[in-house]
Amino acid sequence: MESEQQANIAYILAANPAAILSLIAELEQVKKDAERYQWLRKSHHDDDSAIGVTREHMNGWGRVVGKSLRNSDLDKAIDAAIAKEQS
Repeated sequence: MESEQQANIAYILAANPAAILSLIAELEQVKKDAERYQWLRKSHHDDDSAIGVTREHMNGWGRVVGKSLRNSDLDKAIDAAIAKEQS
């Protein structure tokens, strides 16, 4: 019984508001990353517009002819391409 109480106390302490808010923020980031991934991998049967739009946005920043690309720049390029496609 005492170990169950200790386990309950540990659980309650771990579920403090700061920890919950941190988990929510992490979940939102993971959801955004999943959205980017799904957008990148979706099929464009008649063309390569997803790749083309991404390259258009990455031109000058990205791994176009061997330049390195920072992840934050890639995220911005994909987000811009998604927004353009949705408009």
